[in-house]
Order: sequence, then structure tokens, then C-alpha cells
Amino acid sequence: MQDSRTLRNVDRYVGKAACGLISLVRSIGRLVTKTPASSPNFLPKKILLVELFEMGASVMLSPSISYLQKTDPNVEIHALVSRTCLPIWTAIGKLDADKIHVIESDSPVSFLLSAMKVLLSLRKIRFDLIIDYELFMRISALFVGVLKSRRRAGFYRYNLEGLERGEFYETRCAFNQNSHISRNYLSLTKAAYESRTALPNYKDSLPLEEILVRPTIPRATQAEVQHILGVAGPYFLICPDVGSTLAVRNYPRMAFATVITELLRRYPLHRVVMIGTEENAETSQAIL
Repeated sequence: MQDSRTLRNVDRYVGKAACGLISLVRSIGRLVTKTPASSPNFLPKKILLVELFEMGASVMLSPSISYLQKTDPNVEIHALVSRTCLPIWTAIGKLDADKIHVIESDSPVSFLLSAMKVLLSLRKIRFDLIIDYELFMRISALFVGVLKSRRRAGFYRYNLEGLERGEFYETRCAFNQNSHISRNYLSLTKAAYESRTALPNYKDSLPLEEILVRPTIPRATQAEVQHILGVAGPYFLICPDVGSTLAVRNYPRMAFATVITELLRRYPLHRVVMIGTEENAETSQAIL
């Protein structure tokens, strides 16, 4: 669904105007109500994480969730995700099922209708902190802007290239393209949770130990893998297609064929297993 030209156009034209409108409304609201800034000593107890579209990005949020749960074991963490990413959130296993709020993503229409329903439900919850982990789409910013929360946090472009996503984030971090995405996520999470005001980046160091993504799913035994695949190992698992969303990342099919041929020459006892989703089947078959 995220490949839809309709959704991209809505995000570009309607999203930009809507982000500006929400920013204006929230600015006026703060002036009228004279809402004080959140105390830097206030630690949030109810947090919503927004990561809508990318499975890999959802995995990279694991260190951030671990940080929040380790810092406060009683913190209540919710997540707003799309249906396509639900399996990976379930597999990660860090959040209770009733805390994962799912937006349908079969089509632009189902997405928008489902989003309205989910947002109305979430507006009944007063979050202490909402963290938006999206980088390039305005639609997540719109969701964050209409929900109730004491504080909001997200990536901000400052003087770099990027989308205009409103001015209603109390905590803003610049995205560092030279740093791993899990480190960017953890920087934003810590800055938001600790109410950091030294911008544009989180200023403390982030040790490698903190950004390691540790698997929570038990490893399958060799016998279990052999039963699933139907052939004996050892195996090379190859996922040759990231899909049409970021097709520019794909290596040429013949390059995969060349690499696979060389691997099998060097390791003749191995089997090659192509993995992916149903839409990757044609690419995998062509390479084989």
C-alpha cells in the first residue's frame, strides 16, 4: 500500500498543508491556555511509539524499547503500526498484544478509514510521550499532531534536506545519515524520554552494547529447519528483493546469480534457499 502514488500525493500536498495547520492550531492553543512547558524532571509513564511501514525499522526499535523498559520496568508502552508490520512486532515479543494498535494497509482507502478509527480510539488515552520514528512521510506526523500527549518527539530536518513535518514536536533530533538507524532511534528515544534540550542531536555517547539487537525468538534446531525446507543443510539464505518501495536498493539479478554460483562452487555441500514474501517469488525464480 505504501507504494501507492495516491498516498504519496496525499502526503505531499494535503500532508504539508495539514502539518502547517496543526502547527498553527497548537501554537494558538498554547498561547490561549498558557500551557506551561513540561517539567524536565517529569519521566513519562505512558508512551506511544509510531513506526508505520518498514519491518526492518521495527526490528531496529528493539534497543529503544529495551532502554525504556530497563529504565522504568513499570512504563506502559504502546505502538502504532500498519498491518504489514504486525508480524515482526509480534515476533519481537517486547510489547503486549493489546498495546499494539494496528492500521489496515491493503489500500489507501482502507488505510485512511482504519487510521481514523484507530486514532479516535487512541485519543481516549492521554499519553505522556509520543515518539514518531518515521523519517520521510508526513502522515505519521499528522497522527502525532492530532493525538493527546504531554510531549511529542520526532526527527527534524533543521538546515538539512527533508520534509516539512510541522512545528509541534517538543523534542527534535536531527537524523544522522552516517550513523546506524538503531543508533538514531535510540538517540531520539533517550532525548525524548529524558527531555533533553541540547539540540539538534543527543549529546551523550551510545555504547555498542546498547544498540545491539538481541533475538527474542528461540533459534530453530537443524532438524526443524530441515523439516521446514524439505532438504538437508547447511544453507545459504538469500533475500534478493526489497520490493518496489525502495527498488533502487536491489542488486541486479545476474549479480545474485554470479554470487550464488561462486558460493556453491566454494561450498558444494550447501543449499541455497531463497526467502522473502510472495511478491519476491518472481525475482527469486528468475535468479534460480
